[in-house]
Amino acid sequence: MRLTPLKAEIVDKIKAAGDIGVSSIEMVHDLYRDRHLVNPTTIKAHVCQINDLLAATNWRICSDGRRWFLRRS
Repeated sequence: MRLTPLKAEIVDKIKAAGDIGVSSIEMVHDLYRDRHLVNPTTIKAHVCQINDLLAATNWRICSDGRRWFLRRS
């Protein structure tokens, strides 16, 4: 599985957040540093695409509605 640099950063950020998770807003501010700010729903779209790539693994990115977490299924 190959991820684009941005998608890899999203996975790394979620993984680093551990059990406390990370919000879409936090990711937008951290990952889009010098780029234009994007709507937090952009993160949701990226996560859906990442989860499609993770389908062959036992990992999944999930949300409690406020924060994102990396979980084993």
